[in-house]
Amino acid sequence: MVAVKNLAEEMQRRELKDMDRLTKNELGKTTGAVMCTYTAEQCNDSCMYGMCKWNKKALLKLKEYEDTGLEASEITTTMENLLKVQYSLAEQLDAYTKAEGKGLLITLPNIKLYKTLYWIWGGEIMPVKYMGIHHGCVDKFKKYHIVCQIKTKKDKTFSHGKKSFTYKTGDERYFYAEQISKTVFLTQAEAEQALQKGTTPS
Repeated sequence: MVAVKNLAEEMQRRELKDMDRLTKNELGKTTGAVMCTYTAEQCNDSCMYGMCKWNKKALLKLKEYEDTGLEASEITTTMENLLKVQYSLAEQLDAYTKAEGKGLLITLPNIKLYKTLYWIWGGEIMPVKYMGIHHGCVDKFKKYHIVCQIKTKKDKTFSHGKKSFTYKTGDERYFYAEQISKTVFLTQAEAEQALQKGTTPS
């Protein structure tokens, strides 16, 4: 990404280049008057006999500036402030892009608090209440996880091999955010579909 200072200079150059100026940068050497940008071929000396085309365009452009209600210095200050915001956003975007490339950005689950979720465990679907993000942790592979908390909404007994497990109403359970749509689902229909396809871990 282009450095912020270089980006600012480049944008300013383009703005100056793209502006359709009606006046020259310098004043007349002898008269000190504003000089138009018309070439000899474009000018028909109408300014000597009345309102010339350049003067009419210049007045229209002046009206556009005055209609903003801002002085020239205020327009310049406003543009400078907008450019500063734009450059700041460019720097932030650059930082976020680099962080994402290094795997440092984490997407938080966007789930309404106390929403009913559907947790698949032991080959069965169990409705649970979402209690929000609980904490973060790093596993043995040094991967960071967002840990979410859920509470069971009713008593349920699961059979797993020769053993049975009973969860009571209000028991707290935890899952990684990346398990959403894998073992924890936002709707019962999604959970049933995953269970039928056998796409959930046993």
